[in-house]
Amino acid sequence: MSSLSQTYLTQQGDELDEICYRFYGYSRGSTEKVLALEENRDLALLLPILPEGIEITLPALAPPAPEPRLKLWS
Repeated sequence: MSSLSQTYLTQQGDELDEICYRFYGYSRGSTEKVLALEENRDLALLLPILPEGIEITLPALAPPAPEPRLKLWS
């Protein structure tokens, strides 16, 4: 585990996308990156509602790139 990673111990009723949203401020893309970590290799088997007491490694992630704004009028 990287020194920039943190661990989270699940509580009753936790869902991974909610955890990622609280930790990173977004869940799109961060959830997939958390699941892809070797330390979290069996986590997908426990989804969607995680049991209490599971240790999840949360890596340091860059914020997502801003989405382009659609301008309807010039």
